[in-house]
Amino acid sequence: MFKLLLKDLLVLKSSIIWAMTYLLAIIVIFSMTPPFDKFIYIMAGYGATYILIMGALMAEFKNNSDILLNSLPVKRHEIILSKYLTALILTLLALAVAAILGLIINLLPLPLSIRLMSGMDAAIVLLMAALTLTIVMPVNLIFSNQAARVGIVIVFMLLFFAPVWIKGFIMDRCEAEWAQFLINAAVSQPAVLLAAGAGLLLLLLALSLIISLRWYEARDF
Repeated sequence: MFKLLLKDLLVLKSSIIWAMTYLLAIIVIFSMTPPFDKFIYIMAGYGATYILIMGALMAEFKNNSDILLNSLPVKRHEIILSKYLTALILTLLALAVAAILGLIINLLPLPLSIRLMSGMDAAIVLLMAALTLTIVMPVNLIFSNQAARVGIVIVFMLLFFAPVWIKGFIMDRCEAEWAQFLINAAVSQPAVLLAAGAGLLLLLLALSLIISLRWYEARDF
């Protein structure tokens, strides 16, 4: 399993450079662009995660890695599990780099004023990455064509701007009873909302993993 994870990371040299450049650009540009300045770490971390995950998947597709992997003495479920674990590692890497960049920018004498990353930022990015993975992995494994990749890009764009859209939608209707309920819950019990979202996403992630495993094990290479 470790060697499979290492393989996924080694094919990401160019993607890692692009993702880190993207992180810095988003943090700097969006810190000066309200209302996106409130979501810089979420958008930067999630965007970099997407670049890294798709970079790993596209590298495997381009190099026909599945054929090689299935000729080695490894079990198919280990191959799929490694893909999901790699996505988690890449998400944590993107969050760590985003937090470090934010800290460095605050320490340097630059004409920028940005906050440090919070635990809420990291939790939301992890939830968004998990939701993306539930869709991206089985779709990419089953279809592996241009139409599938276009659909995945659409999902990414929707989730990328979702935090800003959702906040704006709720605040524009803050007088409504349901909006008041969500605002009060977010202020008084944010951990409960995150826990509920995490529980739902874990179920979806488990379903995604089962679908991916069953399809991959039945596939003829």
